[in-house]
Amino acid sequence: MLKRRFLLISIVYCLFSCVSYYSVPPTSKPELGGSSILNYRIALVGFHPFSTSTERTGQIVTVTAFLDYERDFTDLMQIGKPVLDYPVIAQVPISTAEFQKRLRPYLSRVRRTGVPEMEKIFDSGPRGHGIIFKKRAVDYYFVAVHGPPFGRCHEDIAANLLSIMTFVTFPFRSICTSHTEILIMDSNFEQVGELNASTETELSSAWWYYFLDSIPGVREPMDAHALDRSLFRSDIYKLEAELLRIGVRGEPPIESEEYHDSQE
Repeated sequence: MLKRRFLLISIVYCLFSCVSYYSVPPTSKPELGGSSILNYRIALVGFHPFSTSTERTGQIVTVTAFLDYERDFTDLMQIGKPVLDYPVIAQVPISTAEFQKRLRPYLSRVRRTGVPEMEKIFDSGPRGHGIIFKKRAVDYYFVAVHGPPFGRCHEDIAANLLSIMTFVTFPFRSICTSHTEILIMDSNFEQVGELNASTETELSSAWWYYFLDSIPGVREPMDAHALDRSLFRSDIYKLEAELLRIGVRGEPPIESEEYHDSQE
């Protein structure tokens, strides 16, 4: 019994004494150059990652995912500007049915935690009656959902059994995956397209990592927020490359006539 207890304590000590690193996903930043896609006025919405909270009630543990509004990845986009950078040019009344239709693509993915983000696009009418669409002088809205909301990292069970048997001399290993969707909405905030990208990287821990130096851009010390940013940067670059290839709506990019009219 004493030997078992000592073994368990030793394993726990090794795990908590470990230094963790993640492999930085290889990224290739698209060169936009003089691409005509830059002629579009694109408003960026969303781009907030999920965080989770845990609540225990008796024997029941509830884990809730919510959008982390303290973090915003719009700065990773080379295409478009944050939606609030475009002034509202008209207050357009819409029906409840139309309101629900325009909200559904985003809120079906992020649930009610996305309501504060949608308040940038919609408002209640005079004296709280009706719904107002805040129309802006944009050609498209790019609405990003960074996921998954739960379980971004999964343990490599086979490798980790060996890790425990060797007191974490053989690295403890997890695979972390991101998934980003960009919903393409027209100037009336109705969905006209969708793009998806995923990135995978490895997180590993070992006691002897303490004696190693990090290699910037290749292997970085574990930090959950830095890991998220690294994964979603890779997703965004893939999506921008796809946009350059196919255009906004699945067709080669063309110059916006409305854009040129507004410049005259």
